[in-house]
Amino acid sequence: MSLFLHYLSLPYLLEGIELTLQVTALGLIGGLILGLILAWMQLSRFAALAVIARGYTVIFRGTPLILQMVFAYDALPHIGIKLPAIAAAGIPLDRLFLLHPKNDADELWALTESLRCCGVGAALACPKKLSTIEARRLQLAAERGGGVGLLLRPMSARATPYAAATRWLVASIAGERNVQKWKLQLIHGHGGQVGKSVILEARRATNSLRVLETVADRQVPAKKARSA
Repeated sequence: MSLFLHYLSLPYLLEGIELTLQVTALGLIGGLILGLILAWMQLSRFAALAVIARGYTVIFRGTPLILQMVFAYDALPHIGIKLPAIAAAGIPLDRLFLLHPKNDADELWALTESLRCCGVGAALACPKKLSTIEARRLQLAAERGGGVGLLLRPMSARATPYAAATRWLVASIAGERNVQKWKLQLIHGHGGQVGKSVILEARRATNSLRVLETVADRQVPAKKARSA
């Protein structure tokens, strides 16, 4: 019980509960208002309003959600309407900044300043090369700002200098048509977990991301020797 209460006291869980309640309340209020409007339109003497209301009801209640998502993200772009997938992943676009530095020096400066800023929660970059001094400078900037810095490096940069708290080797593995999987192996860190791997699975149908346990090879029992 104490462990359960401990988890409930974690800040990010409390924020998640608050956000869930807000989304639920807004969904109920918005659904009630929209339902009343559609009901009024169906009972209206104007045939056009009744047709629109019935059409909306048939489309959104009579088709699967996956079909609506396929239409929104695959069909609409062909007519010039593009919905940002990053917003669908739950990242607020009003709090997201995309920087396009002109050269490597500007990229390193922008990354350092972003990590040093206390108002930046996370910074993601793909630097081509880093010296020992530059890597250490990024580490100090992240410690000062309190945010998270994620650097995506190619396999060829595995032996280059680094000052990260953890390093992960990411490789794609076979999945399904609407399911993507990656294998994450810890190659540097603390706590005696170096070398262990986890599988990350992303499902497009439900727009969800989860961690799977590493699948181990099944041991084949040894055959008993036949007596002569």
